[in-house]
Amino acid sequence: MNKLLKVIFNHILITIGDCLPRHAFFNRQRHFFYRLAGMHIGKRVIIKGPLCVDAVTTDRIFIGDGSFLNSEVRFGCRDGFGAHDDYVKIGNECQIGPRVSFDTGSHGLVYEEGIGRGTFTKPIVLKDRVWICTGALILQGVTINEGAVVAAGAVVNKDVEAYTVVAGVPAKKIKDIDHK
Repeated sequence: MNKLLKVIFNHILITIGDCLPRHAFFNRQRHFFYRLAGMHIGKRVIIKGPLCVDAVTTDRIFIGDGSFLNSEVRFGCRDGFGAHDDYVKIGNECQIGPRVSFDTGSHGLVYEEGIGRGTFTKPIVLKDRVWICTGALILQGVTINEGAVVAAGAVVNKDVEAYTVVAGVPAKKIKDIDHK
């Protein structure tokens, strides 16, 4: 029963954070409610909200200092699978566009009677100063290295090199970024 009450409390806190008006003042305060719900959120984080997050898996979301999350970002961590090896870690000073989706789980291709397709999970890691543009989908097991940019609508299913731009479905490197 204690776990159920915690989940209900987390859900209420997430709902309050999601329902705050989209205004600069509230965007700078919204993280307070998400933090109380168990998300690990650094300093100077701005969240436009709302977020889509399961109240059971809030403790598997890490957002670094100075990062910005636009509206309708989805954190698809799975409950009940693996040994909590499904988490999303966003580095410092990252920019996450609207309707970006992080999905730490997937299913196998083969259907087995009585088991189904099975489920597996892997973490997603964004290093510092990453920019994920509108509507991108980041899949399980991906690491996006420092300073990389993911173009709008890209589906990232493999690691992304530092200081590169990736685009497409599936995402492929399209250029290097001169970062000096």
